[in-house]
Amino acid sequence: LREISIARRDDVVSVSADALSGTKENGHLSIYVPYTEGHGLRTAYRLSADWWWALLDIPTWQSPVTIIKDRVMEEETFLEDGGLYQRNYDGTCRLLQALSTDDGTFIVRKDTTEIAKDALAFCEDLSVLVLPEALTELPEGVLSHSRELEVLFVPAGLRLPSLSASLFGGEESSDSFALWVSADDQSYYEEAGGLPVRTYGRQGEVHGGVLYGTQEEEGESRILLQYVPRSFRGELHILLGTAEVADGAAKGCESLTAVSSTYTVERIGN
Repeated sequence: LREISIARRDDVVSVSADALSGTKENGHLSIYVPYTEGHGLRTAYRLSADWWWALLDIPTWQSPVTIIKDRVMEEETFLEDGGLYQRNYDGTCRLLQALSTDDGTFIVRKDTTEIAKDALAFCEDLSVLVLPEALTELPEGVLSHSRELEVLFVPAGLRLPSLSASLFGGEESSDSFALWVSADDQSYYEEAGGLPVRTYGRQGEVHGGVLYGTQEEEGESRILLQYVPRSFRGELHILLGTAEVADGAAKGCESLTAVSSTYTVERIGN
């Protein structure tokens, strides 16, 4: 168990200590407590000392629990794939907070047009951030807590204004950080300056924490494994249909233990 979203906010007023007693060995656990102004759960969860005792690791006197508190969650607020979103009046979404990542990757929901400035404050281990096509801009300082970020993935056709080092709010980015864009958008972002730019080809996709791209060769589209983040851990399973692994794709991946290839791979780069 990694995430709990307490729903039906009009009915839930307390959480039994026994409800979470089986989560001790599962590492970090985030609990999101939705409430509206005046709702009983807003104060109830702060006073439930039995929770803490049930979850406490006695030998270390530490708890794996993080409670996201003091955020009023209105009726249009919802949790999906580790992200806390707010539904706008026009049906689009705003990312309020990224609360957990999968393989160091956070994929922003497709219909998201806005990202809050502090949305990534709880994702210090974020290595890959995938932006949606609907996004209109990124606020300054939004990446100030993302010093381990290596891939800022921009989908083909999305041309955001004012992408510069100010996204990191004066903090230093990882030396392996790059803005990954399509070949058609590469010159646009290079002319904007301020951030290193790399291209994944005509189209790109992040799968299993790894960046893939497509390139045209003799009228045919070839899938390339373009980049493996340095933070990648364990065994890498190359996606079926991949024709080539790019030169230096996994350079610096000290925690990569094995590579499981597929019969479609024709070339593995240097």
